[in-house]
Amino acid sequence: MIGLNTLIMPTIIGLKFGFDYLVKEWQERGRRRKQKTIEMRRKYLNMSLHNMKTVKLYAWQNTFCD
Repeated sequence: MIGLNTLIMPTIIGLKFGFDYLVKEWQERGRRRKQKTIEMRRKYLNMSLHNMKTVKLYAWQNTFCD
């Protein structure tokens, strides 16, 4: 006959695997959200730098045309 102690350990191990899986999914969602935020910040920064460069070039245009 199987004792109660024999059934407790597999149950605890199964619960731990389930909990670890949920934690891994939660961390992965957070990592993806953070990566998306970093990507958007990088995109806006590059656009801003490009626009500043364009404004500076247009500001010097009259000097070169004269």
